[in-house]
Amino acid sequence: MLVALTLAFALAGCSSSTGTVEPTTLPTEFSGTGSFVAGEDIAPGRYLQADPEPACRYTLLSTDGVKITFGKGDALLIVGDGQTVRIEDCGTYEWRRES
Repeated sequence: MLVALTLAFALAGCSSSTGTVEPTTLPTEFSGTGSFVAGEDIAPGRYLQADPEPACRYTLLSTDGVKITFGKGDALLIVGDGQTVRIEDCGTYEWRRES
């Protein structure tokens, strides 16, 4: 039983001595339609569309929800920790580097 519990903790990324979850690597791609928070849903950094969609609409919001920028088409998005990116009908945005 102890072996199975230790294995379950290890597979979940936990330390068997503390039971805390270690930080995981955040996704570095997003696409389609949705909202993504840097530091929670995606890694903070610079993103470009790998397959630009002309119909793509994007909005970048500050940590307190204030609109920073918005637009249509392909754009370089610089997303800081805690900022939200909202996209609609977009191709895949890929992480390029830290901001």
